[in-house]
Amino acid sequence: MSRASAQGFAISKRIDRHFSVFLLAQCGVTVALAIWFTALTAGFLRWAEQAALMMLCGVVLLYLGRRRLLTLHADAGQQQDQDKLLHQAYHDNLTDLPNRSSLEHALDEAVQQARLADGAVACLYINIDGLRCTNEMFGHRVGDELLIEAVRRIRLRIHANDMFGRWGGDKFVVVVRRSLDRAGLQALASEIVSTTRQPHTCAGHPLSTSIAIGIAQVPMDGGNRETLLSAAERAMHWMKREGGNGVRFAEDMLERGEVRTRILTDKLQRAFMADALGLVFQPIFGPDGNVVAAEALSRWTDPEEGPISPAEFIPMAESTGLIVPLNEWVLRQSCRQMRQWMDAELDIHRVAVNVSVLQAWRGDFADSVASILAETNLPPERLELEVTESALCRDFELVKKNLQRLRQMGVGISIDDFGTGYSSLGRLREFDADVLKIDRIFVNGASESANGVKLVEAIIGMAHSLDLKVVAEGVETQEQLDLLNHLGCDFFQGFLLSRPVSAEDLSEQLREMSAMSAA
Repeated sequence: MSRASAQGFAISKRIDRHFSVFLLAQCGVTVALAIWFTALTAGFLRWAEQAALMMLCGVVLLYLGRRRLLTLHADAGQQQDQDKLLHQAYHDNLTDLPNRSSLEHALDEAVQQARLADGAVACLYINIDGLRCTNEMFGHRVGDELLIEAVRRIRLRIHANDMFGRWGGDKFVVVVRRSLDRAGLQALASEIVSTTRQPHTCAGHPLSTSIAIGIAQVPMDGGNRETLLSAAERAMHWMKREGGNGVRFAEDMLERGEVRTRILTDKLQRAFMADALGLVFQPIFGPDGNVVAAEALSRWTDPEEGPISPAEFIPMAESTGLIVPLNEWVLRQSCRQMRQWMDAELDIHRVAVNVSVLQAWRGDFADSVASILAETNLPPERLELEVTESALCRDFELVKKNLQRLRQMGVGISIDDFGTGYSSLGRLREFDADVLKIDRIFVNGASESANGVKLVEAIIGMAHSLDLKVVAEGVETQEQLDLLNHLGCDFFQGFLLSRPVSAEDLSEQLREMSAMSAA
């Protein structure tokens, strides 16, 4: 044998001897197995190494398989634990009914779907009475048995599409997600009362319960989960005061006017979300009879009831907090319209927008106005904000700070409905306003008595002494207009001169004015 052949044989022998250790150390189990099988099938190893390799592979594969089975078993157990925890998080421990969190989510979802699809949803608020007495007489174990039996009976009357859950203690809620009319809801609730009031036998004791159910519906009793549950709960307590074992509807507790308010409030919210409100403009005239500005006014026409008076829907918006986004919408639309009038070179100086009390009290009010002006590319001096006198009576320093910032930006400030609030003349001076608007009650009074004339004259004189311009609202007769002109009033607004009109109609009126001036 040559020296080279001998060296090659020695090297091969050393590789065979240390093959397993080398592969495991350098490549890991998975790669080593792959190389082993390749070497085995290619005939690179002798039979002894082949046998050892096959045994080693079997052991490794058995180990890996067992480890995988243990992992799968652990994962399955962990998933079961997670499912159990999730179920416990959303279900009552005693009755296994959906708990309060589940009911709130289901009711929110049902109300939202009803709004989008113009559908129906109702809430049954159930109180099972008699459990406390059972707990005191026979112990909580018997009381729990009585509760579970009552729940079992109620469950039998609940439709698969509805949700029956435990609100807490002896209070339960059924979310009816079907289109049931009043008669259908009455029948369902009566069945629940009938089946639950039948005597129960628990731990050998004949026991009975009393049940009271209050029913509230969307939209007549509320437009969201909170108002719906509140209405149903009040109806339930009303039924309890009458002795229980019966059903009451929330709408039966309200006077006709309250029912209408609830219905219109919900409709108003839906109309606003659907961008179904409108905007009109009432011109403000100078002494020469020309339009100098226009006050923006929101309008709402319900598809079923027709036009709804602002005197009716504005208080609804204020009571629900909708007035802030509603007035922001009016402000944005008014600024856009004023920009259009400017681009068309129509002769109108300002657009006036009412500010609600809630807006004036917000710390970010001035920033919100600045943002809308920038968005609509409207110069600040083309906007006038009308703040009611009542807004000056609370959080005076905050309102003052907001108005001062707006004045520094160039926005005009008008004090609306002057004389109807409680602000002092001293505070009025601090606001550095541009315009004072005399309320219509004083305008009407000026045409009826000498004292009324003196009062209006005093208001105009005081305003002029503070360098304020004066706008008289509610001018409805020629006599009023002539008198106000004589007293030195600066601007006039009212049905005698013009009713609120659309932006298109006012644009046409402005074009006619321009044509007449040019002639």
